[in-house]
Order: sequence, then C-alpha cells, then structure tokens
Amino acid sequence: MLLGSNYIITLWTLKKVQPDFWLSLSSFIYYIIICYGGIYSTFLGAINRLNTISLMYTLGAIIFYPIVILLIKYTNIGVVGVVVSMIISSMAYFTAPFEVKRILAKKHL
Repeated sequence: MLLGSNYIITLWTLKKVQPDFWLSLSSFIYYIIICYGGIYSTFLGAINRLNTISLMYTLGAIIFYPIVILLIKYTNIGVVGVVVSMIISSMAYFTAPFEVKRILAKKHL
C-alpha cells in the first residue's frame, strides 16, 4: 500500500488531496508494528498472561498526549507527529514478543 498510496489517495479524492509521503511512511511503520505485535498480544491473551501487556497499554495511553503535544508544538512535522506519537506509545506491541519468548523459554517447548 505504501508504494501505491500516492496514486490511490489521489484517485480516491478526485485529485483534491495531495498525499504526504512522510505521513504514508509513518502510517506504514505504525501498522507493521501493530500487525507484528498483535500476533504476540493475541497469544498472551489466549494464555491469560496480560499483566505486562496491560501495563504497557496503560503507560502508552498516558504518554501519548504529552508526546503529541511535544512533537507538534516543538517540531514542524504536523500530522506526522501524531502518527509518530502512536508509534512511540505502542510499547505493548514492542514488549509482547519478548514476553512470549520469556514464557516459552520457561516452558521448555
């Protein structure tokens, strides 16, 4: 989708919107993180081991707005700052693979 986003967005909006590459790229990175980490989060939910993940979701939600304000107010990246804030605050998806590997190592599978 990243490669064709310029064409698709232009076609979809009847050439009224010129897509920003950096917004498309940051959105692409965010969705890759969500897809990859979501697999591990689902596994942790299935085995009822959500303590660490729940803590990371909570911390991510708490830090999201301060990061958005800092990125938008003190940098000139605009809307891309919101997506970058989403990436930074997605700590649960960064920690989930390590939590799964730790649990599986203890089980000696």
